[in-house]
Amino acid sequence: MKHLVADETRLSKSRSNNRSVEESHDINPKDISYVISAHDSSIGKVRENMEDKWYLNKEIGLFIIADGMGGHEGGEIASSIAVDEVSKFLKEKLVCTTTFHSGEEEERTLKKIFNDALKAANQKIVEESKNNADIRGMGTTIVFSFLPKKNSNRLYVVNVGDSRAYKIKGENHTVVREAGREEGEEIITQLTEDHSVTAEMVRKGLISEQEARTHELKHTLTQSLGRPFDHKAFIKCIEWEKDDYLLLCSDGLTDMLEDEEICSTVLEYQTQGREEVANSNEQKDNVKQVVTERTKDVDDLIHPLEKTCDALVKKANEKGGRDNITVVLVQNKYHDPNKNTRTKSKDNKKRQDIPRM
Repeated sequence: MKHLVADETRLSKSRSNNRSVEESHDINPKDISYVISAHDSSIGKVRENMEDKWYLNKEIGLFIIADGMGGHEGGEIASSIAVDEVSKFLKEKLVCTTTFHSGEEEERTLKKIFNDALKAANQKIVEESKNNADIRGMGTTIVFSFLPKKNSNRLYVVNVGDSRAYKIKGENHTVVREAGREEGEEIITQLTEDHSVTAEMVRKGLISEQEARTHELKHTLTQSLGRPFDHKAFIKCIEWEKDDYLLLCSDGLTDMLEDEEICSTVLEYQTQGREEVANSNEQKDNVKQVVTERTKDVDDLIHPLEKTCDALVKKANEKGGRDNITVVLVQNKYHDPNKNTRTKSKDNKKRQDIPRM
């Protein structure tokens, strides 16, 4: 239990286990990114209510998880308000904000939009709480990520509370799975900053990260939505490359699994996914058709992401499942149109005498 100091996809809260796999093709000719994503969630082994809420919208590149807290369904209400208000606000603003003259202008503008979205959600939660004594004091964490369509190598992560975002390096990197790093470099990186008493103690050097995992103040938050918004959210712009993974999760996952176990699970299923794709390719005359056409065959490619999310949730439940567990996994499948253009140009020169069919 947390405590306080002083086409889009939303899945039903009525189910204790939910999973989905989504594919995003180029929405307009200017898009250069190819993103696939998957989701899974579970009520866990202890909780009676599902207080995690989530939102996936690949058309605008927005992914959200909120983890509510508060008695008498207060947590469910708070997290639902957070997801609804933030997604609605950002959909409206991001569609209108498409052109920037520089990376600095983009970052400055988007950070203001993100903070304004959180303030709007926070205000709605505070108002609802005041109007109903049964849910007074309810609150929620939130973590979300925005992927700009016109820059496939950048993404933004935002959080309030202790729901997290991670980046896991993909198959373009030689990995040492047991250590979770390559040549001293982290394979899995926590992108967000926990807003909790123990996280503050770790940052000040008072306790170690390992001690924080079992500390009695572990779930005492220093920031959340549902209280006077006198602080700024953690907002970060990061670079990611082809085949890298973005993982969003509630603390139901990270309380049960350490970062290295999360990383090794993702990489394990990444390897299985490559093998499945290779087997699938042997049966296809043109693998590009499998990737770009929306057919049942595309499941062969996205399937490993669903397996990964399912495995992460299953492992968290096997270790106790003390809280609701929600995972959103996104993979960058960057596609450079210039590369294809160059290839086609060479092919056309070689086959000028062959008429196009």
